[in-house]
Amino acid sequence: MEEKYITIRVFDFAGDDVYYPLHTLFLGERSVYLVMWNLLTEFSQSGVLEWIKTIRFYAPDSWIVILGTHGDKGTKSAANAQFKILKNDYENLIYLTMGLKDKYWKSLVSLMKKLIIDNDYLNLKVSQKFVTLENALDEKKNEMYSEQKIPIISRKEYTDMAKEFGVPDRKLISALNHLKN
Repeated sequence: MEEKYITIRVFDFAGDDVYYPLHTLFLGERSVYLVMWNLLTEFSQSGVLEWIKTIRFYAPDSWIVILGTHGDKGTKSAANAQFKILKNDYENLIYLTMGLKDKYWKSLVSLMKKLIIDNDYLNLKVSQKFVTLENALDEKKNEMYSEQKIPIISRKEYTDMAKEFGVPDRKLISALNHLKN
């Protein structure tokens, strides 16, 4: 049996206020979201609800996995009650709790794989030109980072790169949407 590999990109927003305006650039329908919640923090102070609302606004049908950390500290019951409330208000939510030494990390990885495969994210037909453009943009970004530059290109640079890889003008927006999702 032939093994298949998939690329998963993980973005850690870390809750820093300075990055809030950029979050929406990374929110798209073809994603599974993992929202971490330190169960030692009161739900009202956790930011979980704000994340759910933001994700639902930009990616209304995507899955959200809420991972309650520090579950080994005896905080699960209040968290479970809160999740039941959330589950009534929002669809496509999954809730897990884990402690630092839990053996459930493998099950989290399995769950994420299952959500990706079951939701047909892997069978989406994407133009090879878009993929080639995406790879070229990644290389450009890495090159700019190595030169200690901010990885931002102009619209003209993007258009020129797209043309170089055969993406017609009428497909420039579609290519951007592919990059976003």
